[in-house]
Amino acid sequence: MKEALDELILCLRRRIEPYVSYDEVQQWPPGQLEQLMQMRVVVPTMPAKEYTCRECHGKECGGISLTVQRNTQTGQDVGMFLCREESGAGLKQVSLDHLRRWEIIPDKKKPEPVVHKVESVAVADVPEQKLSPADEKAYQSYCIAEQSLGKCTDKEAYEWLEEHGDPDYELPSFDTWHKYVRNGRKYHNTNKNTRRAGRKTSAPSVKDDPALLSQISNRHSKYPVESEKAD
Repeated sequence: MKEALDELILCLRRRIEPYVSYDEVQQWPPGQLEQLMQMRVVVPTMPAKEYTCRECHGKECGGISLTVQRNTQTGQDVGMFLCREESGAGLKQVSLDHLRRWEIIPDKKKPEPVVHKVESVAVADVPEQKLSPADEKAYQSYCIAEQSLGKCTDKEAYEWLEEHGDPDYELPSFDTWHKYVRNGRKYHNTNKNTRRAGRKTSAPSVKDDPALLSQISNRHSKYPVESEKAD
């Protein structure tokens, strides 16, 4: 039974015409139509506009337009047409059920999702960022200048170092020294904004961090901090 049903479903879905007529359904085993409708293989659709007569043996007459009339005896609508064949000439009456039809639903099986396997990629170890000696020395010199001047601009610190800085530290040009100091601030996480007129710096100064200040002072205790002598 199941094999016959599967074969019927396969035949239906291979058809070019996407409809099944009433006369064809009448040839199916009892209950077959209801089962296919439940499986959503076929569904009722709009009735056909033309009728195909098969009353004449060995001959089909298609393309017949029925005239709908009310049967006075049963009170139901029926289809009427005039047959011009010799074997059955005359006015014919047929049930409108012959116009019923069912649409064949195409098989819409969804393909199984394709799972793309992503292989793990080994992440190379990134060496810890280190500060260059030039950056470290410039940053330390700025910290020493700030200990004497308090919060100051980089230009003010550079000018102070030109006069009071460690003689063993060869002070580069301001642009180069300024770049080294910025690298040092970034490394030690003590970035600051250049002070504008009427505006205080918003980022922390090295003097605001006692631990960092103590570390720098201990590391560079050899740097003499000279006080300006009055003229």
